Order: sequence, then C-alpha cells, then structure tokens
Amino acid sequence: MQAIGGAAEFGLGGAASLSSAGSLAVVGWPVMAHGTDQFNSGMYTLITGESRHTATEMVLQKAGMSPDVAATVYDGVSIIAGMGEGRWLFC
Repeated sequence: MQAIGGAAEFGLGGAASLSSAGSLAVVGWPVMAHGTDQFNSGMYTLITGESRHTATEMVLQKAGMSPDVAATVYDGVSIIAGMGEGRWLFC
C-alpha cells in the first residue's frame, strides 16, 4: 500500500506541475519527492519483508529526533501536504 500510495502521490505531483504550465511546480515537486520516498520505502518492504523508515524520517533521526517523534512529524507534514495538494488540484 505504501508503494502504491507513493506512486500515486508522485503522479499527482507531476500532474500538478505539468498541467499548470509549471505554476504549481512549487507544490508539485515536493509532492513528487515525498511520493518517491514513500514508493522506495514501500518497495523495500515488499521485496525484503522488512519494514524500513523513509529517507526523510532517517534524516530527522540524524538531526536528533527519536524514531517516534520523527515518524509523527513526517506523518503530520504528509497529511498537511496532501490536503494542500488536493486543494490546488481540485479547486
């Protein structure tokens, strides 16, 4: 599910960037990057059977956050970004 969601998110970010002649690229590119991060982590889990943190969560942990706090921050940003992406695409 994580890999499928990441691929869909990547597609939505690309669609926002391309369909707006680049005016929404400021929103689309970060969404594409987030989708890629989710896709890579989901595919790793699918192939190996082992769960892995996303690259962004690993960076947050290197910055000094605990794994739980890093996951919570990452998920919160994901939710907010997803709501913002939907607003831009469907308004």
